Amino acid sequence: ANTIGDFEIGIDKMLILGVSGVADFSKVTLTQKGTDTLVAAGGKDLALLTGIQSSTLTASSFAFVS
Repeated sequence: ANTIGDFEIGIDKMLILGVSGVADFSKVTLTQKGTDTLVAAGGKDLALLTGIQSSTLTASSFAFVS
């Protein structure tokens, strides 16, 4: 998984590109790891967002391209 240290809620979007079967937010898993959030989809860990609470992420924090 990539580590992203400068993600800003309401400003940045995480692009999920080319993950088979993942075309919307309902297919994304967010797991709180201490003060960080692990983003996974399609059975793969995609990114660790440092200093981000999973509860603050919404569908508008993501963009999808299949």
